[in-house]
Amino acid sequence: MRARLGNVPLTLLLGADAFNRLHTWHRWEALLDHVHIVIAERPGVSAHPDDASIMGLLDVHGVTDAALLHTISHGKIFRLQIPWLDISATRIRDLLRLHHDPSGLLPAGVIDYIHAHQLYAHTQTS
Repeated sequence: MRARLGNVPLTLLLGADAFNRLHTWHRWEALLDHVHIVIAERPGVSAHPDDASIMGLLDVHGVTDAALLHTISHGKIFRLQIPWLDISATRIRDLLRLHHDPSGLLPAGVIDYIHAHQLYAHTQTS
């Protein structure tokens, strides 16, 4: 991809658990020669690799400003904090029953399906 696209910024999105095991990948050392890495961290799972070389990679190439990923083509690592979403079937049913928009809690296709089939139209909470 790098050869075909030239110097456009490319980013590889990895979950923190995958990043923590990056040292087990084939040719992982060359990865930053081609792309940026964005580490998606969610509550309870963050980038804390046990491998010293991966921790060193994070220390040397880590940035706190995501805008840098747009200005150069590769070589940086950004940690993205993904907030915990309070999603439950009960909450979604309650929103739909009250005719509130559940966008952000469900994919648009699922919302369209629910409306098209009039699911939860008469849902009552206990």
